[in-house]
Amino acid sequence: MESEQSLLGAILINNEALHTVAEFLQPEHFFEPIHKDIYDIARTLITSGKVANPVTQDSSARGKTKKSANRWDDAVSSIAEEGAADPDRPTDESPNKS
Repeated sequence: MESEQSLLGAILINNEALHTVAEFLQPEHFFEPIHKDIYDIARTLITSGKVANPVTQDSSARGKTKKSANRWDDAVSSIAEEGAADPDRPTDESPNKS
């Protein structure tokens, strides 16, 4: 389950990370049902040219899933924090060359 959280956190922090797994990873590959929903919503947002982050996840989830609002918010927040805390995660920032 930690690997699922790490992957989802990386995608929510850096949407470009989706492109490394999108060809083979499907929502049904996730063990945790809420992770399936989070991945599916993120994938849908990103492939339609929108940003996937905790805020857009929340507004998209309200119409798509019947998860309790508190559990959904807690899961997305914890996943985003996991992604932000990973020192090895790729970022969109390029090093400042002088």
